[in-house]
Amino acid sequence: LAALISYYAFVSLFPLLLVLVTVLGFLLQGNTAKREEILHGTLGQIPLISDQLEHHSLSGSNLALVIGIVGALLAGMGITNATQEAFNRIWGVPFKARPNFLHLRLRGLGMLAILGTLSIISTVAAGYVGAASHGAVSVVAGVLVAFITNLALFMIAFKLLCAADLSWRELWIGVLVASIFWQLLQHLGGFYIDHVLKRTGPLYGVFAVVLGLLAWLYLGAQLTIYAAEVNVVL
Repeated sequence: LAALISYYAFVSLFPLLLVLVTVLGFLLQGNTAKREEILHGTLGQIPLISDQLEHHSLSGSNLALVIGIVGALLAGMGITNATQEAFNRIWGVPFKARPNFLHLRLRGLGMLAILGTLSIISTVAAGYVGAASHGAVSVVAGVLVAFITNLALFMIAFKLLCAADLSWRELWIGVLVASIFWQLLQHLGGFYIDHVLKRTGPLYGVFAVVLGLLAWLYLGAQLTIYAAEVNVVL
């Protein structure tokens, strides 16, 4: 179940990366200063993007933007559908009580918008903490924002991605466990970028990105499943 979730998550990153590169192409046309700023930031550590930025060959494409958005939505619904399947199996929801084909995908699309937004906020807050040196107050604020957002993310996911009639009280321990696990993984990802990805060459950087993402996504999916199982056992 965790492998299926991580598979769709990994696949969704490539159309998202296509969208990111295309948008950057539109924004950076003729803006050398902004290109240099991004090149020396976190995005500049991704080999494929850094190579394009260094050669000033990054450009926007309307067709690529449409393909990226559609591909990201389809893969994103794959994540929510696989997660619904996992939660329903963990809680032993009978097949006749599970959402039908259309309802499953409509619910997944709606949840994708909510959970995707919360995930972006949480990741940006966690990344802010580890991206550069900040004061103690800023670090604590970033950690708190990321953790509170993670709590909301997992509470909504555990409640609404399962067809079982679950109360909020039944979910809070697993939500707390999942939030702690996910926040640790977010900080671990920032550490990996700063201390591993920056020191690799262009060729091995591609392997570092792919293998690092696979491991990170699988750990996140597996720990989420474990956290949901905590609630089931309790």
